[in-house]
Amino acid sequence: MDTNGSLLTSDYVDELVDAGITDIGINLKTLEIETFQKITGLSDGILSKKYMHNAWQVVSYTLGRYKDQVFLGVGILYNQDFISLEEIEQMGKKTCRHRSGCSSMRLGLPARIPQPD
Repeated sequence: MDTNGSLLTSDYVDELVDAGITDIGINLKTLEIETFQKITGLSDGILSKKYMHNAWQVVSYTLGRYKDQVFLGVGILYNQDFISLEEIEQMGKKTCRHRSGCSSMRLGLPARIPQPD
């Protein structure tokens, strides 16, 4: 199952696992509310914070509770018009804090971003 995680809750993750789901993919947008609003087009700051926070909480919950039962793929997308490489790196590090053994994971950030011709 692929989702942006905005409306996914821990209770719903529990229901999905009970129903037999083994793979969940969550595309995280950002760490910063301003970037989240640029990416999603949401102008409501309260709703934006709720959606962004919820996606991160679901990642943390799923990694903590189901790390041996569910494959959790975390998507971190890059578009230089919306988000910096530094923020992408911070997102990777934050994701790794929730997972034991992740300290050996390397972030595959390009040394140079190819520019269109």
